[in-house]
Amino acid sequence: MRSPSADWRTLTTELLTARPSPAARAAAVTALEDVVASSLMARHDPAVGRLVRYARAQGVPARPRPVLGRRDGVAAGAAALVGGFQAHLLDVDDTHEHVRGHPSAVLVPTLLALAEPDSAGADVLDAYVVGLELMARLGRVLGPRHYEAGWHPTGTAGALAGAVAGSRLLGLDAATTATAVSLAASQAGGLRAQFGTSAKPLQAGLAAQSAVQAVQLALAGAEANPDFLDSRAGFLAAHGAAGDLDELHAGWGRSWRILEPGLWFKQHPFCSAAMSASDAAASLAGGALAEVVRTGRVDEIRDVVVTVPRGGDTALRHTRPRTGEEGRFSVEYVVALQLTGRRPDLEHLGTAPVEPEVDALVSRTAREHVDRGPAADGGRSFWSRVSVTRADGRTLAAEVENPRGSPRNPLGPDDHRAKLVAATGSASAAAAVHEAVVRVIDGDVGSLVEALHAAVPTVPSTDRQQTAPPRQGSTA
Repeated sequence: MRSPSADWRTLTTELLTARPSPAARAAAVTALEDVVASSLMARHDPAVGRLVRYARAQGVPARPRPVLGRRDGVAAGAAALVGGFQAHLLDVDDTHEHVRGHPSAVLVPTLLALAEPDSAGADVLDAYVVGLELMARLGRVLGPRHYEAGWHPTGTAGALAGAVAGSRLLGLDAATTATAVSLAASQAGGLRAQFGTSAKPLQAGLAAQSAVQAVQLALAGAEANPDFLDSRAGFLAAHGAAGDLDELHAGWGRSWRILEPGLWFKQHPFCSAAMSASDAAASLAGGALAEVVRTGRVDEIRDVVVTVPRGGDTALRHTRPRTGEEGRFSVEYVVALQLTGRRPDLEHLGTAPVEPEVDALVSRTAREHVDRGPAADGGRSFWSRVSVTRADGRTLAAEVENPRGSPRNPLGPDDHRAKLVAATGSASAAAAVHEAVVRVIDGDVGSLVEALHAAVPTVPSTDRQQTAPPRQGSTA
């Protein structure tokens, strides 16, 4: 039987020396731009302001670290906490199917918190790719039972991956890296029960904070068991790992999971598990049901059935949401928005109560499960079907296998640019942010942060009671 500890000692060398391909670096630039957009979208949110005030109350450090969209920095761990929370707050940041979670919302804030202003952008990108690789591999080893048991892999796998990325960026040796990741493993956590509340994005921030603190503690000489993956009492056993350990160590450097299967990028702030059903409902709303939507005669829809693969809707825990925030994790609600002609944006996916007309349609919507094999390329199926029965008994249906934004149906440059425009408020600011991110591969972190803050007005440090300006939240 393979020893997890021996595997980890071998893997540590790979983590610190593997060289991402040019294509993987280029994909990391796109991911960086997307998480910057996701963060800037949320910068005015009162919840972010409250967390920033909490961070500042811990004291002003001699070497503050940046928080995107903020005028003043905070301590490194606090910067990672706020950065992860802000990046994931609106649930419009990227996901990865092997992780079953949100890698960039953990990894990018971790790296920005640990980097020095003169840290090379290329080194940050390489550390990000390696961290994402480990996070995806851990996601596969933990397996679906980990998620179904109630864990949130963004917080569990994310803490370890962030510690690896941070260790890689700072050039730590193998022993110190092993200590850092072991300390991160002791802090890793996060629950699916928090989905639909602001504690869910906080779990991304806590994972990033744990990663930063673990690296700092290891550098300060803290000790930890290097055999933290121990199969009897270590991380894998505690978290119910079900997969093959070969996923952790085989083939490092030969391919990169940022490329295959690749990241999912979102246009709308709701869970990616609802994206196929949303696209199917949008197809009906813009086609066979266009007249019903245009005239607002939603009572002509007698009932709706959303069919998904068994186990494919685990994250969609709300069937009758009370607020738009809970609605981000309700396929019934997202479909109802499309079928009533409402945009799936923050006006309808925020903290406000669900509108009565939408709730009425949600109450007439059922969810069905089918056993479905893998996708045509052998990967996991993300197929969904939406069937609508009209008052006269006629049934209309649409189905989608690969929604817009998934790796098999990717967004184009115009889509990514539209998201930046929504995040920054203008085409000129979006162009400046895009150029700043693209230049990072040949620049440094300090120049990137300065360029971003020059392009987008920052939130002042004296803000007391922030009020969020109108937010579009949709880039389609």
